[in-house]
Amino acid sequence: MTARQKLEEKGMNLNTLLILFATAGGIFTAIKVGGPLLNVPEKMAQVDQQVSAVAGQAANIERTQAVQTEALKTLAEVAKDSRDLRRDFDRSSAESEAKHKDTDRQLEGVSRRLDRLESR
Repeated sequence: MTARQKLEEKGMNLNTLLILFATAGGIFTAIKVGGPLLNVPEKMAQVDQQVSAVAGQAANIERTQAVQTEALKTLAEVAKDSRDLRRDFDRSSAESEAKHKDTDRQLEGVSRRLDRLESR
């Protein structure tokens, strides 16, 4: 006796059984494939939130870079002004030192004349 005959004795038709298994397989496949698709809107919302967060961070980075650029420009201007000020100070110091040396020579000359006058 074959398996088909045994099933028919129990009152089951092989075609009905095959349709039942095919239907069960289809339902199982629909659940396995379709189930995750139900979560797609939630996942898309999460992705949108993450994209918004990244865009916000990018905007913050751009603002920070703009501030840093301005700070670097200001530092460059300060360094240039400092160099110019130092150059002017050195020039003034050199001129002042030259004037002091000239004054010292004149004072020495006056001191020698006084010594000559006193020695006469």
